[in-house]
Formats: sequence, structure tokens, C-alpha cells
Amino acid sequence: MDWSLIPLIFIPTVLGGAFQTLTGFGSGILLMMVLPLFIPLLQASAISTVTGLCLTFSLGMSLRKHAYYRGMVFPLVIFLCCSATAIHIGPSVNTRLLSVLFGLFLIGLAVWFHCIEKTHGARKFGKAATVAFAALSGVTSGWFGLSGPPMAVYFMTQLGDDKMRYIATTQIFFFIIGAFNTGVRIFEGILTWHLLSLAVWGVLGMWLGKTLGLKLLSRIDAGKMRSLIHAGLAVTGLLTVLKNIIF
Repeated sequence: MDWSLIPLIFIPTVLGGAFQTLTGFGSGILLMMVLPLFIPLLQASAISTVTGLCLTFSLGMSLRKHAYYRGMVFPLVIFLCCSATAIHIGPSVNTRLLSVLFGLFLIGLAVWFHCIEKTHGARKFGKAATVAFAALSGVTSGWFGLSGPPMAVYFMTQLGDDKMRYIATTQIFFFIIGAFNTGVRIFEGILTWHLLSLAVWGVLGMWLGKTLGLKLLSRIDAGKMRSLIHAGLAVTGLLTVLKNIIF
């Protein structure tokens, strides 16, 4: 085991775990900012997904009575198909360019949703938009280990101001797709026992971050949560672009 990687995994996952508990996504953002500097992108995304599994399972099970299960089915099917395809073709794709484009997309999405909410309020998505958001999230999950931002916006818009329903639904959704993606990565030979041993430290960091986040969750109303999600989208996009341009 490369012990020098442990703090690079543990510290970002503590912060990411707290952020995801508050917003429904984001546990892998800081981790994916650091790990690709030291290990290949596809292996880094595999570790990111595994470390998030315990967090999403724990949050989802504790709030399962609030979840909107019927609303998960259609986007889940689209997501899983696109994610499996992305993982399979990932080794042959120029992910650096795609990462920059994805980052720019997240920044634009954050600005757009902020403006829409200020002028017209939140709007629910139709079938076409659902397919687009689920497909995009599936692809970005397979390539970058970042599935949360688009689906977080989707579920927040669909579920309105019920923050417990939103957190429960997103976490159960993300656990299912995380478990599926982990299985696909093992089958494709991307996720090895060595990477799993590193992920254990990320799981511990996520647990600590979740504990901190739950203490803050009850103090945040739905309006503040939406603003936090929009800010999270913009920050994720900016960091993604900077990481791929600078490094």
C-alpha cells in the first residue's frame, strides 16, 4: 500500500462527506481533484465511487421512509445503460478534453438554474429532459466518478421543498448506481484489490464527514439548500476546468 496516498484520500472525503450530507451530492468532488494527479483517471474514479457507497447507503437507509421510489425508476434505467457503456469505452476516450467540457457545462447549468429560479421559480422536467440529465450523469459517472451534480438538480426540481425526501431519494439512487458501477469496474478489471485497500480510508473519511453534515442539516431550509446546490455546481465545474487546464 502507498501510505502517502492515505491523507490525500482521507481529508477530501471528510469534507466531501459533509458536503454530500447537506446537498445530496459532492462526496467525490474533492477526491477527484486530488487523486488523478497521482493515479490514472479511471482508477481514481473507481476509488471515488467505492468510498461513496457506505455514505449513500447509510444516509439512504436512515431516511428511506422519505424516499420517492417511483420517481427513480425511469432515470435509473437510462443512467445504468449509459454508465456501463462509458466505463467500457473509457480506456479509449480522451477524458481530459471531455472533463473541461463537462466543467464548463456545470458552470453554465448553475448560472442557468439560478437565473430561472429567480425569474420563474423551479420547474419540473419532462421525459426528454429526464433522459438528457440521466444520460449525462451516467456518462460522467463512468468517466469521471462525478454523477451527482446533474441528478441533484433534477431531483431537487422534481421533489420541491421537501429536503428529507430529496436527500433520501438522491442517496438511495446514488447507492444503486454506485454499486452497479463498482461491479462493472471489477468486471472490466479497472477496480483491483489494491485500490479497494485505499478506498477503506475514504470510507472512514466519509463516515466522519456525514456525522458533521447531519449536525448542520436541520439548520438549513429548502431555499438555502437550492442555493448551496447551485453554488456546488459552479464550484465543481470551475475546479474541474482548472484541474484539467493547469495539470
